[in-house]
Amino acid sequence: MQFLLTLIICVFLALSQGAPLKDQYKEDMKQRKVMALECIDQVKIDRKIIEDAMAHPTNLPTDAKYKEFLACSYKKQKFQSQDGKILFDNIYSFLERFYERGDLRILDNCKIVTGANDGEVAYNTLKCVLHYLFELSSRDDSE
Repeated sequence: MQFLLTLIICVFLALSQGAPLKDQYKEDMKQRKVMALECIDQVKIDRKIIEDAMAHPTNLPTDAKYKEFLACSYKKQKFQSQDGKILFDNIYSFLERFYERGDLRILDNCKIVTGANDGEVAYNTLKCVLHYLFELSSRDDSE
């Protein structure tokens, strides 16, 4: 289960490094990786910062560049609207590849997340979503 959670986090951060996925998702994941690379260039953030965040999702960077990268990536993936609103239905649709939709309703708790700008909203939402995904995975491991 820990592997699955790590895979989901990597995918969610949009920099999957060739993780095994069903054929139907391979093209989608290629596009998400392209989007992430575009955001790395656009924001001018060191790719190592993103890789470290993927490797250590419980210790996310707090700097403004990382938050700006998240907003860029979320907007390209349609997880965040251009005006900064988080599009939870799109996040649920993506995560349904790994979880039951009903289980994902726990993420409704993240709908109250706010931030001073789009990057803060994306970052705070990611932290909230990861918290509940870890909770779901822990629950699954104990069953």
